[in-house]
Amino acid sequence: ALQTGFRWAVDQDYDITVQLDADGQHDPRSLDALVDPVANGTCDVAIGSRFVESTGYHAPVFRRMGQLLFSWVVQLAVGHRIADTTSGYRAYGRAVMEVCQYDVPRDCPDAPLLSALARLRFRLLEVPVVMRERQAGHSFYTLGKSLYYPYKNLVASLMAWIQHRP
Repeated sequence: ALQTGFRWAVDQDYDITVQLDADGQHDPRSLDALVDPVANGTCDVAIGSRFVESTGYHAPVFRRMGQLLFSWVVQLAVGHRIADTTSGYRAYGRAVMEVCQYDVPRDCPDAPLLSALARLRFRLLEVPVVMRERQAGHSFYTLGKSLYYPYKNLVASLMAWIQHRP
């Protein structure tokens, strides 16, 4: 779906596109803060982060442990810490969309995508945004998926690191 969105945005000649999860967590009042660094050329990808400033958001313990693990994995690729690698609130510039319309790590839009983009020398920046608790739907992750997800994401991150050379 993300790749299809990138392709559509490029076909429609958009310069910036925003990824927004559909679970009601993301506050649209943060949209300007998310888009501005991409629009003014400060970065190629702005990641709306729950963790760069205290926003009152608290992830469950095991999810937070996974987020810390993938923050470290992405830091190896990016060269600086990305605290919220699982954020579904991101803004992407046109150059990123042009690449990602054809090449996105399969089934893993989180840490592997950020690693691949960093490897391609795109500039990533976290911006503080307000995120609420889930407003709708249920987590995609069952117990089995919660155990499998870290393994799959680690392998996918390694593959993104190897495959996406500048």
